Amino acid sequence: MRKLDSTGSGKWCVPLLVVLLKSVPTHAQVAFAAHTTPQKSSYDQQGQYSAETAKKPLREAIDELKSRYQIQVAFQQGLLDDKYVVAAAVADLGSSKRTAENSLAQLLVAVHLQFKRIGAKQYVIYSSTNTQLADEVVKGKVVLEDGSGVPGATVVVKGTQIGTGTDTEGNFELKLPPASQGQPVVLVASFIGYAKMEVTVTNRAAPLTIKLAKSDQTLDEVVVTALGIAKQKRDLGYAVAEVKGEDLVQARENNVANALTGKVAGVNVAGLSTGPGGSSRVIIRGNGSLSGSANNQPLYVLNGMPMDNSVPGQAPTANGGGTNVDRGDGIASINPDDIESITVLKGGTAAALYGSRGGNGVILITTKKGRAQKGIGVEFNSTSTIESISVIPEFQYEYGQGDGGVKPTTLAAAQSTGRRSWGARLDGSTDYVGVDGQTHPYVAQKDNLKHFYQLGRTFTNTLALSGGNEGIAYRFSLSNLDSEG
Repeated sequence: MRKLDSTGSGKWCVPLLVVLLKSVPTHAQVAFAAHTTPQKSSYDQQGQYSAETAKKPLREAIDELKSRYQIQVAFQQGLLDDKYVVAAAVADLGSSKRTAENSLAQLLVAVHLQFKRIGAKQYVIYSSTNTQLADEVVKGKVVLEDGSGVPGATVVVKGTQIGTGTDTEGNFELKLPPASQGQPVVLVASFIGYAKMEVTVTNRAAPLTIKLAKSDQTLDEVVVTALGIAKQKRDLGYAVAEVKGEDLVQARENNVANALTGKVAGVNVAGLSTGPGGSSRVIIRGNGSLSGSANNQPLYVLNGMPMDNSVPGQAPTANGGGTNVDRGDGIASINPDDIESITVLKGGTAAALYGSRGGNGVILITTKKGRAQKGIGVEFNSTSTIESISVIPEFQYEYGQGDGGVKPTTLAAAQSTGRRSWGARLDGSTDYVGVDGQTHPYVAQKDNLKHFYQLGRTFTNTLALSGGNEGIAYRFSLSNLDSEG
């Protein structure tokens, strides 16, 4: 049996292989191409390379679009595996003036995929045959600590601009994007005056309840300054104090100026005991002038309009005539229930915009206003006040009316001595003549003040209607004050 020489046979195999390759070049090239990388190149039926049919993975094409248009594209894991697009088509997208949506549509139509825009530069790819990628809806309710619903609260998906608001009972419905399919979603609920609450949602079908707690964080205080300009209090370079309307109706005063007593530093308020229509004297940081005719009271500005706060008639004087009457001032005609806030501008710097009239300070009064709402808002306030004299001064009952130790025995003497008690010692004599011209026993009239003053009762009822729309707003109020005693 003949033994084959492998070395010698190898020498003959190489020339033979060359001859075979020259005889059938096309079939050999097809075999080698199919054995290497079919994804990177493509050949036509005659075995020639064709750039028009070259394939590129869909994931790489999507990455090129993300870099070119600066967008974000989300998809389920494995959705783009084993999917290819024509490389020439991808290159054509870069050379044409197409939008990101047009480019995505052209790439995905061949692989039977669809996309949806969920943000300014955010897209999600999903399969057209996958019905589970439809928008999911989370339903729930935002409540307070007592369980009552919160109308107007905001609920958003954390990290996105997707959100909604609650209705009048605190209920909400929020559509989730397809990109959150099968993943936990964090919702953030917020409302003015309450801390933000984050809730992780895993079960979309279960009703959700979000409970808000009051926030300890204080907001920047905003006050109304000269000419009605609202500014943050920390940005002001002068002294400004503000009193809210609800503080004015506690221990209610008939004259709203008297309600400033003890509420604003540097403001001295003195009211007269002349009944519900009595005037009030307000001095800010002391008198600005020592002249007797000077008006040291501040300027009152009502909703941006200066108002007259002068007192008709003359100042009260001892033994005054018919002009000794307090007819009230302008501020007494304002109902405290109609006031939103009072701002006190102290000093010339704060009130410089009002000129010399604001030299003694300015009191800005802002009244309540209507706002756009559904229906008519009804507000009813009722206040009752009981007053009694707290201190009765002590009087001496040893000497009576008169001057120089002499009691009046004529009408002229009685009228001239008036309330002076420098007369004779009270002895019970009957020759004493009073201011009525009649004789009376010359004895002390004790407890006459207790008999003069009565228990004061004041009842105030205010009814206000408010409402409006985007074009007009209104507020109408009616007040009734009944005082006796």
